[in-house]
Amino acid sequence: RKQTITPLKGHKGTINDLAMSPCGTFVASASSDGTIRFWDFVKGLQVGTPIEHDDEVRAVCFNMTRCFNMPPGKLIASGSGSCIIFWDRRNEKQAVQIARVQAHAGAVSCVTFHPLALHSSVLFTGGMDRNIKVWRFNQSAGGVGEGKLDLVEVATLKGHAAGLKTLAFSPVAPYVLSSGSS
Repeated sequence: RKQTITPLKGHKGTINDLAMSPCGTFVASASSDGTIRFWDFVKGLQVGTPIEHDDEVRAVCFNMTRCFNMPPGKLIASGSGSCIIFWDRRNEKQAVQIARVQAHAGAVSCVTFHPLALHSSVLFTGGMDRNIKVWRFNQSAGGVGEGKLDLVEVATLKGHAAGLKTLAFSPVAPYVLSSGSS
């Protein structure tokens, strides 16, 4: 059976990262044009207003499980410049910035929420500074709905000889995998 693939058109720069929503319907694309765009994967149409950043966007991810009082797919983390930026996307028409955290000495090149519900309050970031950082949301600070997002760095993993490119979790073991330019 022949399938037709519909290109997702709209960015004015290179697409640096893609993330699939937990429901499998939406895709987020991060671009060097300084935007994140959301797409209805099935229809091939852009959904809502693009999220504007001050710098190129190298990374994007959705929360995959309930995290910080946010349903799956409604908390977005992006890597732009040396910061992690968090967005509330409960209104699918327009995302609202809820926090910006200085994360790395160089550009943030990859971000990913831990995929298991038990560890849903854990975020991993990789940077051009050659480090992987592990972050935990301080749940006692309240939820995103209360306008609070407290993120604490709990570990820095070193060992790459060059900047990081990707992070991935093993689905069957407690490992995070990383790749870089080295």
